[in-house]
Amino acid sequence: MTTDTLEMIPVSKLVQAPENVRRTNTDAGHEGMKASILCDGILQNLIVYVTDKEKFAVAGGERRRKALAALVKQRKIPKSYEVPVLVKPREEAVALSLAENVQRENMHPADEFAAFAAMIDQGKSIEDVAARFGVMPAVVTRRMKLGKVAPVILAAFREDEISLEAVMGFTVTDDHAEQAQVFADLTARGVQMQRQTVIRMLTHQKVGTDDARFIYVGEDAYVAAGGTISRDLFDTEGGGYADDSALLDRLTVEMLAAEVPAILAEGWKWIAPVAEHDDAMARGFARIHLRYQPLSGEDEARRAVISTRLDEIAEETGGDEPEDGPLAEEHAALTAELDAIESREHAFDRDEQALAGGWITLDEDGNPTAVLGYVKREDIPALDALRQRGDAAMEDEEGVETPEGAEGEDEGDGEAEGEGEALPPSPAPVSTAGLSDAVLTDLHAARTIALRLELAKRPDIALRAVAHALAARIMAHETGALTVSVHEVYIPAISKTHCPDDDALKSRIGHWRLRLPGKSGELWGAILALSDEDLLDLIAVCAAVSIDATHQKHGDFAFRQRMTHAGQLATTLQLDMAKHWQPTADGFFSRISKTSILDAVEDAAGAKAAGRLDGLKKGVMAVEAVTAVAGTGWVPGVLRTQGLPTPEPEAEAEAA
Repeated sequence: MTTDTLEMIPVSKLVQAPENVRRTNTDAGHEGMKASILCDGILQNLIVYVTDKEKFAVAGGERRRKALAALVKQRKIPKSYEVPVLVKPREEAVALSLAENVQRENMHPADEFAAFAAMIDQGKSIEDVAARFGVMPAVVTRRMKLGKVAPVILAAFREDEISLEAVMGFTVTDDHAEQAQVFADLTARGVQMQRQTVIRMLTHQKVGTDDARFIYVGEDAYVAAGGTISRDLFDTEGGGYADDSALLDRLTVEMLAAEVPAILAEGWKWIAPVAEHDDAMARGFARIHLRYQPLSGEDEARRAVISTRLDEIAEETGGDEPEDGPLAEEHAALTAELDAIESREHAFDRDEQALAGGWITLDEDGNPTAVLGYVKREDIPALDALRQRGDAAMEDEEGVETPEGAEGEDEGDGEAEGEGEALPPSPAPVSTAGLSDAVLTDLHAARTIALRLELAKRPDIALRAVAHALAARIMAHETGALTVSVHEVYIPAISKTHCPDDDALKSRIGHWRLRLPGKSGELWGAILALSDEDLLDLIAVCAAVSIDATHQKHGDFAFRQRMTHAGQLATTLQLDMAKHWQPTADGFFSRISKTSILDAVEDAAGAKAAGRLDGLKKGVMAVEAVTAVAGTGWVPGVLRTQGLPTPEPEAEAEAA
């Protein structure tokens, strides 16, 4: 029995479906679910299929089923309590369950506040609201604090421009005007808002007079601006506390702003003055780094002269730095000149610098200092494009052959050509038009497993991948596709049904687990005893397991770096995804639009083949598309490896 209309089924007829895609945290929000059912009933139908025991297995709605079962056990509802269900064939029910869970999004805290506030405005108590939603009263209380913030702050929170923690910081005062002023000040500075910073500014916390900001601004300027200082009889001269930290922050930023034009003149795109700087401000930014620049012959000669003279001064003073007199003045001048020369030996790339910037702040002694080399999120695409053009230009200048020209090499058995083989340039961006997030998740899962299988065959490349992962993290603050931490990235079972078989890799993992000692403290000795060949094989297996080229719905810069490195690895390994993955009706074509199906068939087998499918129903078209692309070696753009030849559609169609 299947139907496209809702049916009412007694709760006693519902059982858990073993295929239900939600396996983790099925008890999350359990009390809230029970409270909602008691107040309003089942608001969303369950998706079920009929079992051979005349029961209804719940493929979609397991949390609701568990809550219902608990209410029956607590005798709050009868076993005959009827539940709205949609009865579907077993396979379709499981697919709908996946779609339901992938598309679900949690309510935004600001929306929770609005819902709670509406009930309280109706005369409900906090305890009533908490019982209605099945949460602790403290949750309602915390959400209601959002009502104390100025509308401009709540609007920014809804747009995910500031964190919930920062919003909570604004609740220390009910003065919307002061909240808005602090919010505007922090926004103008380009500072990532931290809760403690917000609280400090709104509460005007006291600051010691030995604080870097007070030293920089100076007591006279601070007092002249209306600031006061607290002292007592036990304060030493110059001790005490500045009473208005917000005023001190404002004066610091105003004075630092005068330093900005000179730094911008060096070629930076942006500079933001901040009273205090911490590493959290750099989240979401890309980094550029100093690069080696050979010194001119004049600078090299002058550096040699200065070094010789500084050695002579050291001999005259017995190795101590001269403290006063002409010799001290000469030493200081020579040291400053040497620093200036050596600073020219490492410099930022001028084109990258034009996209980057940083912050002007204070060191611990109250001196202005610049923190530079950061690229804002909106400029990251331009930085990526710049670096790709640079890679291409370098290849043209050096005459580097791409892997496209490599022929006749046995799969996985070739050795890297030459010492220090470089990873290929970043692959060009690939269109994902017509592919849903769920489809992309499965495609990238398939490529992740394929990369693991191929990398495990190439210890030489695996060793370089490990070196890259270490250097990327330590030397360049970048993120690659290989996680050296090390952990195996989990791929959901629902995605693995559309992935290549990785039994060969599992077998090699099992081999090493049996060969290496499991007793604590004995592993290092066993690894020291391995031959070079075995050591490389072990590294290749462990590196392969750690590959993470999986999809991320809202990809940040680190995700894009992982995808870039995954593409580079694929090119180096000459990964042919057609050997690991083929499009099927259920796994691929039925999950994309009819237009995308026709585009794929035309790309693989030509316009005539696509024309024969035009006008068919979606299900039939998906099945026919499999036949049309069979044997062509076609894979979606996101699975293609840069450097591998792409089959010509018309020639492949004629061959078929």
